[in-house]
Amino acid sequence: MILDAGALSKRTYEKRTDPVILTPHPGEFSRLTGLPTAKI
Repeated sequence: MILDAGALSKRTYEKRTDPVILTPHPGEFSRLTGLPTAKI
């Protein structure tokens, strides 16, 4: 399954055994990690 990081916003998904790939852009990565985009 490939998910844009925006798909992680308070949603529920069935438990998966297959690999999951996240594709966040710098703003989403900043929101997920708490790091400023300048540092990313």
